[in-house]
Amino acid sequence: MAVEHGQRRDGYAGDRPRSQERQAAGGGGAGDGQGQPAAGGGRAGGNGRRGHHLEGEARRYLADLVTALNEQGRTASAAGVERLADEAGGQAATVVVVGEKKRGKSSLINALVGRPELLFTDVDVATSVHVVVRYGAREHAVVVDREHPQGHEIPLEDIDTYAALDPVTQRPRAGGVEHVEVYLPAPLLAGGLALIDTPGVGGLVAGHTAITLATLAKADALLFVVNGRSELTASELRFLTLATQRVSTVMFVLTQTDRFPGWEKVLDADRELVARKVPDYAGAPWFTVSSRRKSDADKAELAGRSDTAARRYQSSGFGALEAALRDSVAGRADAVRLANTVRTALHWLRLAIIEAGNRAGTLGGDPALTARVRRQRDLLADHERRGEGWRERLERRTRAESAALRRHAGDRLEELRWTLDQRIRQGGGELHTQFPADVDAAARGLLMGFESDLRSRLSAVATAVAEEFGAEGAEAVAAELVVAVDLPPVPRAERPPRGLLDQVDRASQYVDLGTVAATAATVLIWPWLGPLVGVAIVAALARWRGRVDERANREADLRDGLERVLEGLRREMLAAADDAVARTEQALILHVGRSLARARHELTAVLEDAEEALGLEREALRARRAAADARLERLERLEERGDDILGRLDE
Repeated sequence: MAVEHGQRRDGYAGDRPRSQERQAAGGGGAGDGQGQPAAGGGRAGGNGRRGHHLEGEARRYLADLVTALNEQGRTASAAGVERLADEAGGQAATVVVVGEKKRGKSSLINALVGRPELLFTDVDVATSVHVVVRYGAREHAVVVDREHPQGHEIPLEDIDTYAALDPVTQRPRAGGVEHVEVYLPAPLLAGGLALIDTPGVGGLVAGHTAITLATLAKADALLFVVNGRSELTASELRFLTLATQRVSTVMFVLTQTDRFPGWEKVLDADRELVARKVPDYAGAPWFTVSSRRKSDADKAELAGRSDTAARRYQSSGFGALEAALRDSVAGRADAVRLANTVRTALHWLRLAIIEAGNRAGTLGGDPALTARVRRQRDLLADHERRGEGWRERLERRTRAESAALRRHAGDRLEELRWTLDQRIRQGGGELHTQFPADVDAAARGLLMGFESDLRSRLSAVATAVAEEFGAEGAEAVAAELVVAVDLPPVPRAERPPRGLLDQVDRASQYVDLGTVAATAATVLIWPWLGPLVGVAIVAALARWRGRVDERANREADLRDGLERVLEGLRREMLAAADDAVARTEQALILHVGRSLARARHELTAVLEDAEEALGLEREALRARRAAADARLERLERLEERGDDILGRLDE
């Protein structure tokens, strides 16, 4: 149940029987693998999502806008709107499920998707890698590892073989696994959600925590899981403090209320700890649930005992949690994505309105406007002749970002060195068998965080350039980087590996003009990050693991090996950053030049219209002006429609 201050806790929190929810979601229950998304009520994307109720209207608007932009000759803007429309659909909101080991994360996910046996829940077995659970019309699982960077399919019953720690050795049962993807026709997932089960985040093992934090930076929400046995630990509170810098939407779930009678006191203590230690999350909602009762409800439903299923579902507390995930996360993410798409499309439309207004004004014989257009053309031509000016500004900006990235990489490596050195000092009987896996996970987490930072910084550069030259009438420069740059092939694969970060896509990633720049920079940067992940870790760790196994009794060997890995990481990170910055800079220089030339051409056309108008007869001029006014009016009506849709999406 969702617990708020002053709310009674002696009632049930379920909002409706499971049978009703399955019927509303369309099709049978997820437990029998037959659930299908409901027809109607929005466009169903490739992941089964139904979509926001305004999606159809927004897409019709974007299609009309593309037609209008093409008619005005602004084909680059029209192509940009089409790309944004394609990217806005079919995306699930990502919820990262986090907590200490054995808090009930996997059981919670199993209960949410109606599959009690999906993810392993044995008390002696822990998750070793991230598991992404998303919608799929056909149930199956895919393992992404070093040998299969594009993934290879496995049966659902083999998930624990690839995603679990061996309970005896506490090492992964399968080596080289990055993550596992699971596809199910579950109603909750069909509503536009993807759930990520994470390894435990407690203790001094920084690897999985670093990966989880990097994932959170792109996720839509954090679902933090505790249980009714004991209150939040110091390591959990430290993780939450770090999480506040990466994700704003968080929900707390206290599990196993059926097992621990004193869960209410634990809940009160946890809420007080969060308010005191992590005040940014003090207002986050709490839900108290029993995964066992939810699973019992699903079993009763499958057995045809609907009344029993309804009672168990209501007492499980899952009704309020599922409603919050549907409405506050999936529904809101759809609205944010659509709003950002419409907002960016409106930016391009307003550039077209400025151009159309200038042309209509020249046909009205306004001498002041004609003189202003001539001055703009002359200034732009002079600016183009003095091209080194803007090139130098752009180069200074990219050099500054490159230096900042180098400093940031050094800071991250020092943090990693300190954390892993603490792990060596901690010692323990399992240190020499577990430490290589800890370093492997920590290095991957560091690289994922560095990749995210690299994308963000270069996106900011592209956005700043687009804003500067867009103000002069040029197109949003970075919009064309995706289609214009000839990207080299990624080593060892025809396509980039399916990294964990690629499974996560926060709705609020794209805002205003930065939408296009962020998207373009991601595509530009990725090919040079693929080798970073592959080269930096695989070779160094493979060699080092062999040495650690042979000389596991000497602590100095661990530190020597750690230093070699860190030095390899430093070289690869800096090389990848320098290469990405240089290529992005060259692509921006190329497109700024093209955009300036295009803007000069547009201004010249406006001036020619004005000069031609001086020689036209009054009737002919009136007809030309009427046609220009009609085009301008149509664009302004499109602007009004866009503002109306945006206002309703932002409500």
